[in-house]
Amino acid sequence: MTCVKFREPNFRAKVSEKSRVDARPYFRLLYAETQDAAKQYLESLGLEVHKVEPYDFQEWKNRAQADHDEALRKYPQAREAGKTYPFDAALWGELKEHLQDLFHGRCAYCEAWFLSVSFGDVEHFRPKAKVTDDPNHPGYYWLAYEPTNYLPSCMPCNQKAKKNRFPVKGNRIRKPGDKTESEEPLLFNPYQDNPADHFQYCPSRGQGGVELTAGMVIGKSEKGKTSIDVFDLNREWLIRERKKSQMSVRALLKEALSNENKDGLREILKRCLTGDEEYSSAMSAEIANYYETMGLGSPF
Repeated sequence: MTCVKFREPNFRAKVSEKSRVDARPYFRLLYAETQDAAKQYLESLGLEVHKVEPYDFQEWKNRAQADHDEALRKYPQAREAGKTYPFDAALWGELKEHLQDLFHGRCAYCEAWFLSVSFGDVEHFRPKAKVTDDPNHPGYYWLAYEPTNYLPSCMPCNQKAKKNRFPVKGNRIRKPGDKTESEEPLLFNPYQDNPADHFQYCPSRGQGGVELTAGMVIGKSEKGKTSIDVFDLNREWLIRERKKSQMSVRALLKEALSNENKDGLREILKRCLTGDEEYSSAMSAEIANYYETMGLGSPF
């Protein structure tokens, strides 16, 4: 897992997929430093860029506020009547690709690239309608339209593992106006938490040649252990894919170091540190282990 800063989108683009002959243009939001940077980024994703224009995120916020106010009025009544409240999923769906951009196309939890597993979901960190861990809780419905409560998640992490689970330590906030700061979640929040405090990824080789379970992630804290359990971060498929990435980066390291390819080495380290790579946390652990066992000091 990585720590990511939430940024509001500041550009709106009309794009289409170059790889599809019948592709229809569509609009998507994104953040970029400049209009040219936005265009270049979209083209790097294999998109045909028809138009890029500045976007005021306040427009989205105004629509979200209207839906938020309606939910405050009507959600409690719907729940009391045993009815499902019709949240406007299309509204947070507008941010789906922007959220995926912030996380470099990876799931916020398992770090798999979305196209490797699914098209991905906009996941509510605090569940909007109910909480499995507290059946009497109404759900964090007042945060349904709060963008910093959204994370890009793959379907296995969200729909099969986490679902509506949200364990906390101590008291749980229960109503609009309660401060999220007064609640202590036991799930890792990529917008707030430092992954190094909570997770340790096992490299393919241990000290002195002792073999570890390569590809596994170990919880260093209660939050880390709970997150691994809730998101099922040690499912067999993930362990296998992390290990493959670790072996690949080890081979690249050996080649770059033996050839004294400093540029290649810098690129490997940069892509892991910036989170551009799938399973970059596991790969970073592999790099650190390799440097340590070779007596090369710290690579980062």
